[in-house]
Amino acid sequence: MYNDMKDVTLLTSQEFVRNAVGISDNVAAGYMLPAIMEAQDVRLRGILGSALLRRLVEMVKDKTIKDAGNEAYKDLVDRCQWVLAYQAAVELIARVSYKIGNFGVMRSHD
Repeated sequence: MYNDMKDVTLLTSQEFVRNAVGISDNVAAGYMLPAIMEAQDVRLRGILGSALLRRLVEMVKDKTIKDAGNEAYKDLVDRCQWVLAYQAAVELIARVSYKIGNFGVMRSHD
């Protein structure tokens, strides 16, 4: 899906997701980032559509989201952060609950 993390522009941050949902600081970024990326690329795309999501990501990436005339887009990104936070938490549960290794799939019961 993503070739390099440098190619990824997120509409929210790990810090926002952690604070909004109450995710512990000891949950590794290796779990958080894929959960946020999936929430954005799959779930949010299903809500906004590909064209609008692509436009928002471009505006955040090139820092034009705060320019005059883009207030509606900025408001939408701000509102999307909450959707992304809660959806990332849902995605995160499966990621931290199941581990796949040479031994097969192991489920954490904590």
